[in-house]
Amino acid sequence: MLNNSIGKTFKKLRVSQNIPLKAAVHNIEQLSPSRLSHWENDESNIPLNKLDQLLENIHVLPNEFAHLVGQRYVNHLSLQVQDAFIANNIEELHMLALNQLKKYNHIQDNTELFLCALTCNFYYQKTKIDIFPMSLKEKITKVLTSTSLWNYYHITTFGNVTHLLPDELLYKIAVKLINSFPHIKDCGMENHIFAFIALLNANVALIFKNPNLAKKLLHKICQLEIHQFDYYSSLYLSIVKNLLNYQQTKNPKFIKLAQNIVHFCKSINKKDAALEFEDLISQIQQIS
Repeated sequence: MLNNSIGKTFKKLRVSQNIPLKAAVHNIEQLSPSRLSHWENDESNIPLNKLDQLLENIHVLPNEFAHLVGQRYVNHLSLQVQDAFIANNIEELHMLALNQLKKYNHIQDNTELFLCALTCNFYYQKTKIDIFPMSLKEKITKVLTSTSLWNYYHITTFGNVTHLLPDELLYKIAVKLINSFPHIKDCGMENHIFAFIALLNANVALIFKNPNLAKKLLHKICQLEIHQFDYYSSLYLSIVKNLLNYQQTKNPKFIKLAQNIVHFCKSINKKDAALEFEDLISQIQQIS
């Protein structure tokens, strides 16, 4: 839920533009002008997933708003999951995923839903066991397919659910994200980088699920601009290209080219990236 101190900032922005309460909640389900007024005046909370639509209705970018309220979404669970993944600690990944699923059952909130997707997605990558319930897949699919304003939450959620979605749906959402790229770039460097990585994650998942769709998506991704300070995505894109080529041709030269990128990462002391890319190469070789 969004706390009321954020509501005060929202109210200042709304009032400064002479936007009435009714216009601010236009086309937002289950959010009335009176409920918005209560939130703005420290009298109640509203669900996190309503904020994007509210900001769109008052013509404020998510990153601008985050800067104004001095907040950025950081969750220690995501750091725990990443550490367990890198350490190949499958038992820890399983425990984190199960605990998060239980937590969501008690707190029906989109933030907790997104974390369920993240933990289950990382666990699946290591085990190929899908423990993400179908009911939650449907909920998260609804969120991702209905959003018209991709913010940090939507971008990172998509990037961390790619292995759990059917290939056609995965491709459809990825194209939707690509079509929103001009807006995402306007939201700043961080969202730009995260969006590009999320698309590459989707491409990797499609290499395993549907190489033909992976090829179509990769063509679209290659038309996008990589941020000038984003060294990681450039390397990741090269890995993806080589793994897709290998998957389609079974020519070992593409594995060698991918391994050369791993060696380069090690030479510049980017060990986490090297480990991640090595894991992807290993997975492709196993299924081939």
